[in-house]
Amino acid sequence: MAEPIIQEFHPHLIGYPVRFAWRSEPRKVMNKIAFATAEIVKGRFAQFVMTDDEKAMDGQDNGAAMFWIEVAEPCWEEATERQRLAVLDHELLHCVIEDTDDGDRKMAIHTHDIEEFEAIITRHGIYREDYWSFALAMNEASDGVRPDLTP
Repeated sequence: MAEPIIQEFHPHLIGYPVRFAWRSEPRKVMNKIAFATAEIVKGRFAQFVMTDDEKAMDGQDNGAAMFWIEVAEPCWEEATERQRLAVLDHELLHCVIEDTDDGDRKMAIHTHDIEEFEAIITRHGIYREDYWSFALAMNEASDGVRPDLTP
């Protein structure tokens, strides 16, 4: 299911090792249930599951680093197709290849575009430029109408 998303929206990841795994229970991240998480896994485990071609890619850490995305199976089972695609796309956005100062490339985890409390926006409005572009994107995606999110 992730391959078409990588092809269309994340071509920088083509050829890099991206693995998916199920979790029997969702993780809690900052006291919230996480549908899925992305991280970089290094060392023996990564070396064991990666192909030789993947180990040779630019950005490798001594040939043993991969993107590891864990998906909570109970959340996945309850999700709609649209929600599943969005979660996979979201986790893949965390997976980036960066250029270093010395001209090398490295795998990295990208943070979210914004992190804010709903109460701050309610009290103070949109007070940063990056929040404004995010608000515009949300408004355009929803046409100002709350979508039906039931599975």
